[in-house]
Amino acid sequence: MGSSDVRDLAYDLARNTGENAGVRRTAILMHSFRVQSSQEELLKDIAARDSDSAMRAAAIVALGNPRSEEILTHFHLIRRGQNGVMIGDPLDAE
Repeated sequence: MGSSDVRDLAYDLARNTGENAGVRRTAILMHSFRVQSSQEELLKDIAARDSDSAMRAAAIVALGNPRSEEILTHFHLIRRGQNGVMIGDPLDAE
């Protein structure tokens, strides 16, 4: 989310209630990797006011730990232990 173009697109997709549910959920979860306060405000607004309970739940997850199991699994990120050794392959669940 370091690229402003990607961040802006994810922001627009997350706000768009007419967007495909899977795309919108991914855009919401992308904001777990926040670099601007506007992203946190967006997540709080979705969590509090969105009519879709699945999107509210995604916003709550995104407001939490960006290294949570749900975020790591959704984006197929590698889990590493404290010593840096891989402890979970993101494709294990596939």
